[in-house]
Amino acid sequence: MTASFMVVSVLLFVFVPESFADLRLLWRSTEHASAESPDQEDLIMWASKQQGLNRCAGLILYDTQGGASAASHISEANVFPQGTMIVDAAKISAVQALHYVALGSLGGSCSSVLLLLTSVSWRAMLDASGAARTLADSWARNRRVFAVMQAATLSKQAMSDQASNNERDLLLHSVLRKSVQLVLCSYDPHNNLWRLFRSVLYRGPHRHTSALIATYHRDAGVRWTQGSELFSDRRFQDFEGYKFTIAALPYSPFIIEANGAYAGPGKYSGLEVRLIDTLASVANFTYEYKAPSDGEWGRLSPNGSWSGMIGLVDRQEADWAVSDITFSPERAGYVTFSSTFVYDASELLTPRALPLPLFLGPVKPFTLVVWVAVAAAIALSGPLLYIIVRTSPAHDHDAWFLTPAHAVMYTLQPVFNHGCHKDLSGNSSRVFALFWLLSAMIISILYSSSLTAFLILPGYTKPIMNLEQLVNSHIGWGKVNFGGVQNALLEQTKDPVLIRLREGVQWYRSLDSILKEVVAGKLATWDNRITTRLEIAVHFTDKSGQPLVTLTGFELLQERIAWPMTRLAPFKCRFDELIQRARQAGLVEKWLRHVISEQQVQAKQEQNSQLQTAGNEGGGEAGGVVVLSLDHFQGVFLVLVFGCFVGGFAFVGELVFHRYHGMGYARHRRG
Repeated sequence: MTASFMVVSVLLFVFVPESFADLRLLWRSTEHASAESPDQEDLIMWASKQQGLNRCAGLILYDTQGGASAASHISEANVFPQGTMIVDAAKISAVQALHYVALGSLGGSCSSVLLLLTSVSWRAMLDASGAARTLADSWARNRRVFAVMQAATLSKQAMSDQASNNERDLLLHSVLRKSVQLVLCSYDPHNNLWRLFRSVLYRGPHRHTSALIATYHRDAGVRWTQGSELFSDRRFQDFEGYKFTIAALPYSPFIIEANGAYAGPGKYSGLEVRLIDTLASVANFTYEYKAPSDGEWGRLSPNGSWSGMIGLVDRQEADWAVSDITFSPERAGYVTFSSTFVYDASELLTPRALPLPLFLGPVKPFTLVVWVAVAAAIALSGPLLYIIVRTSPAHDHDAWFLTPAHAVMYTLQPVFNHGCHKDLSGNSSRVFALFWLLSAMIISILYSSSLTAFLILPGYTKPIMNLEQLVNSHIGWGKVNFGGVQNALLEQTKDPVLIRLREGVQWYRSLDSILKEVVAGKLATWDNRITTRLEIAVHFTDKSGQPLVTLTGFELLQERIAWPMTRLAPFKCRFDELIQRARQAGLVEKWLRHVISEQQVQAKQEQNSQLQTAGNEGGGEAGGVVVLSLDHFQGVFLVLVFGCFVGGFAFVGELVFHRYHGMGYARHRRG
């Protein structure tokens, strides 16, 4: 075709809400409006019958006299029995025309659009501000595009089985190729027939190409060269070995480094690798990995560009990205996400609760309230016994108890498991003494058992359990700098607690390095629950398998894990179908459990090997029995030291008292 040709496009767009609809594009090119291509209306009628468009309503836009005539013929032929609307596109703007196409205007559950436009109008629509994205968004919801192109003279290439340059430009237009299927018909006047080409996407060695599928003549009918239908519902069933490029970074258990010598399969293992390999086996494709140079998941810069793996996909340097990538509305404005295959959440991790100091052993068995109650009971029991004995009719027989100090010592001795050789004679005093001895025995037993338990298993301080406690604590907090959704949450938040979190955060390059700081009690952090819990189970547990950090269960962010694909990727529907089948079959959950189990078993084997090499070094346990060390007696010796201090203070006081009392007695005798 030559540059002087005028192009009139005819677009049929079928829009079915809440479902995939059929979209057909009919495009014809002629030097003069009167130079109609033979069998054009027959071809249109045949195509509509192939796909059942005659059940829908129709909208026709035109901008030439020939277009008006064609619109009239189509209307008279009753192609759209449910109604036809005709609009003169020359009287509206390109953007308005685009909205007619993209949004439809007849309503109902089935509507079609015909565009009878010159190439000037068609290009104006595609070049209009926001046109490409608007039209691509609309067509991405549909499955099929059908185009018809006619020319007065054709090149030898156009008359062959290969599409011409102009035809390929249309088939592989950056907007049109986002449609799932596109068929282009080109009229060959020398052979008096139409050639039907189909866009071929992501198949074999080709990313975007075309192929002849059939020829059409009114008398001879259709002769198929590939298949027997215009549009196949199994188009992406087989990618015929096409090699996709996948952006990836190691992030266990989703992507785990396996063998860095490979560029594709075998380089990584993990949950998402199993899902990719399953899809590759079913849909017959292969792949290679590409890592972002900045090592980030993806953050949006002020100039509107993305870093990391999201940037690779946005710039179409990768077909999609993996590695525990979270869906976000901000990212969805630049890439297209697959269906979700894992739901996760960011969990707060804090230092493990520390054991209480062993020197507090003598006082920890009871709370402060209990200590006050016991002290009050001991302090009141002696004077109360003295009063009972004093007022008892048998007080003459209990003369020893009539001294207040003796009564106090009598009630104090049972508390320390020490009896008294004195006995009471009065019934009332005996009843009091009986119940006091019983109470003292219970207090003593409870104290002894609680103290024993504390020495064997000391109590613990309360761990930090939420963000408010964290920002008000004495420790800091750190975060792995992935440049992902969690970072964006801190950057955009207006919550006072999160603002304090953002202002005080310390950035790290790896989860392992920050977890070491959490174990040391210096920092707290938060990250994806699946990854962090696996990392802790593998590398940060004690000999009994208990985590060395506190898993608070506090969730900062609910996350949907999905694959970001190139915007409006035509293979998304096929991938979504396979992902959903894997999820519904329970394979994703099974793979995740299996990967986590493998990592834990491997870590356990490594730990056992290290223990066998190092041997059992000295410690506080022998055969499972706790051996008391000097540390356990800190409280005992502290009480002893305190008692010595109090005793010394009493001794000094006694000396001073007797000295002054003796001097007063001597002056009294001299006087």
